[in-house]
Formats: sequence, C-alpha cells, structure tokens
Amino acid sequence: MSRRAFLAGVLALLGAAVVCAETVRIQRYLASLQLGDTLDVVRRIYPPARDWSSHLEPGGEVRRYEIGRAFAKSFPVGVETLRLGLRRNRLVHVQLIYDLDTSRKKPVDELVVDYALAYGEPRRTGRAFWWSDGDTILRVSEVAVPVLDAGREAAELRTSAELMSAEVYGRR
Repeated sequence: MSRRAFLAGVLALLGAAVVCAETVRIQRYLASLQLGDTLDVVRRIYPPARDWSSHLEPGGEVRRYEIGRAFAKSFPVGVETLRLGLRRNRLVHVQLIYDLDTSRKKPVDELVVDYALAYGEPRRTGRAFWWSDGDTILRVSEVAVPVLDAGREAAELRTSAELMSAEVYGRR
C-alpha cells in the first residue's frame, strides 16, 4: 500500500470518528420517564401519595411540578426530589436531585465521567456540564438544597441530572 493510500485511509477513519461523535443521540429517557410522556404516564410510574402542586412558568408554556419522596408511592432510588416540566401535557424537562448520601457517593465529577463515556466530552458552564444533540439537552450540576441547621436556614449542595427538550430550552 502506498503512503498516500495509507494516509487517505487514516483521514477517512478520523473523519468517520468525528461524524460519529457529532451524531451521538442523547437518550430521551431518565428515571423511567421519557421526554414526551404525558402526566398520566408519569402518575402511573410514580403514583401520587398526595396531590402534586404545580405552577405555570412565566410565559405560560411550561407547567412545573416539584415532587418529594413523600409525595409518591414509588420513587427513584437515591433521589430526594423530582422536578418535572410539562408543555401541552407532554414532558419536556426532568430533573433528579439526589439525596445527600447519593450525592456524596456520586458527586458531579463522577456522574460527568459516567455520561462522558456514552456521550463524549461535555460542554461546561461554571460547575454545570452539559451535552446536546440538537434535540435533547443533558445537564449535570450541583443544586443548593435548603436545610435547617441548628434552627437556622442553610443550604447543602446535591448532585443533579437534568434531561430537557432543546425545542423548549433553546440550546442548539
């Protein structure tokens, strides 16, 4: 094989690797929920133990739910709070906020490594890491959770993973 043919083959392989890296599709599935699910599907997966309160985001397109472990009969392991966003009764945002023990066992940096194995190197904004395929955004970060400490309010950092529809949340 000539040197020119060899180099052409190597360049073709490198080009294919770049195309594969750019076309990796982010799974639209997190904690047994899939973007596009209806509220009825969510309630079948995580049956309410109490009524779930909600509010409409400014702009009126996305209805937000914040569900604590006590508000559902079943719940993802290691998750303290599940935040959902629905637009036109379809799931467009899922956020898992892990409990303190899980956050200590799997801090942001370790969760980022896990996702990087599947989706490649993340983009970074401060301490938030994210991947996007044009349709879906996956974000890993720390979230400050209010707690009472010796009778006064404080905050603890928890690991968080979010899955969002790029159509609604706009990073393309």
